[in-house]
This record gives sequence, structure tokens and C-alpha cells, in this order.
Amino acid sequence: MKKRILFFWVLIVFCALNTCSRMRYVGILNKKQSVVTAILKLKTPILQSRFQVWISRVNSQSENQNWFRVKSEYLMNSKRSEFEETIPPQEVLYHEKRGEVILKLSPNYAYFIDWGVQDTNPINGHYSEIRIESLEGKIIYQEQEIENAFWLDDDCECFLWTLK
Repeated sequence: MKKRILFFWVLIVFCALNTCSRMRYVGILNKKQSVVTAILKLKTPILQSRFQVWISRVNSQSENQNWFRVKSEYLMNSKRSEFEETIPPQEVLYHEKRGEVILKLSPNYAYFIDWGVQDTNPINGHYSEIRIESLEGKIIYQEQEIENAFWLDDDCECFLWTLK
């Protein structure tokens, strides 16, 4: 009887750890042949210094944000983390007064700008509007449209918005 109870508790702990610890990143993949600009309007503007900490590659328990990019050919690789790159400073700007992040998306790169646990897409919690500007024109996403743009991609285990 004790073995059954012990087995039951081990099973519960194992399942809880595996279901709660899966992180899914949120990213934008630029499959166009030219640079695309994404303008992300924060729901709550923050200070410039805070923004730099927010997007840094330093993983902190108190922060839910690590910004990085991956070449599209490595996106589905099981060892994708080995190919993660810091986003070059010239590709990400922040306007403190407007609370807007301007992200220059290079062709054939996926830019990861958020993450959530399990199948929860946290993107609406941080951004009130996303504007995409390219040679073809401009489009604006707000509210639920933002979340709908990011599809769960099981191959890369992420929420991914693919710009074609």
C-alpha cells in the first residue's frame, strides 16, 4: 500500500513539473526579402533604463522577458538555443515618451519578444498595438487581433507570427 501511495505522489509531482515548466516563446518571423519594421506600443510605458534591462539576455527570475533572434533555418532545430543571438542594438529602439519599441526585422530571422508558460500567449498583456511597416505598406493590429496573429507552432514550440 505504501508503494502505491509513493508511486502516486511521484507521478503527481512528475506531471506537475513537466506541465508547469514548459516555456513557449513569442516571436515574429520575417520571410520577406527586405527589412520590415515592427512598432510595438507598450500598454504601460517604462523608463529607457528599465527597457534595456527588460530586453537583455540576462535571465532573471523577476523578469518575464528575454529578447533574442534566430536565423530561420535554425528555428525548428531541437538545439535552437545554441543558435540564439542577441538582437543588434541598431535593430531595436525605444521611444520612452510614446512607449513604443521600434524593431527592425532582418530577412530570414525570427525575433522573440516575449514568453509564456504552457499554451498561454502573454502578448496582449504587454502590447496595446503592433504596427507592421514594409515596402508593401502598413498594417495595424490591436487588442484581440494581436493575439490572433501569433499562432502556436508545435515544430518550434513557440507562438510565431510569420510575415510573408
